Amino acid sequence: AQDCEVVRLGERPRSAGEAGGQGLSPEAVERTLRALGRFKAKAVGMGVVPERLRVTATAVLRRASDAAAFVQRCEDELGLRVEILSGSEEARLGRSALGSAGTEEWVTLDVGGGSTELAGEGPGEQISAPVGALVLTEQFLGMGSNAPLEPGGAAGLWEQVRASFGCFPTDFARGRTVVLLGGSASNLACLEKGLEQFDPLQVEGTHIDVCAARAWGE
Repeated sequence: AQDCEVVRLGERPRSAGEAGGQGLSPEAVERTLRALGRFKAKAVGMGVVPERLRVTATAVLRRASDAAAFVQRCEDELGLRVEILSGSEEARLGRSALGSAGTEEWVTLDVGGGSTELAGEGPGEQISAPVGALVLTEQFLGMGSNAPLEPGGAAGLWEQVRASFGCFPTDFARGRTVVLLGGSASNLACLEKGLEQFDPLQVEGTHIDVCAARAWGE
């Protein structure tokens, strides 16, 4: 079975008092709990033993000041134990999900909402940067009716990207194919193919030249 629900757990809290902190939005927490409850019920209905369920979280809970309270609510209300993955473990899992590299040298680049992971197969080649598409948009461009959290606009956004990606080794992917994962990769494929709506059958496996990707960025 495969299921998906966008809950935006890391969205910016509505109230001005919460906006400056790193706490979770109460509305987003409730949406996420409902979704987790539905996922659990579906899995159990298909014969999965609850103790065999694995629930993982990534960048949002790595940085949230009240992550422990959210994890506790998941256990108390849903009987689910949430594992907060480290950045390197998130990178490793994204890379391992694609299977063996075989004879081709390749790495994965996963641009998520709150972090970006770069991973190869070798020891120490699993790296995470604490910057992602949604975080950058909220920070410098604003989301919906919310104003940006910081001044700087698009120029500030690119500067933050350059500074954050300094943890990625120079020439890490030189001579290797880069496999893109995540929503940002899907958006890039949609742009490249001129799709007005997301279609996974058309998007998956899209080959994008680095020069074309750079052109869209500019």
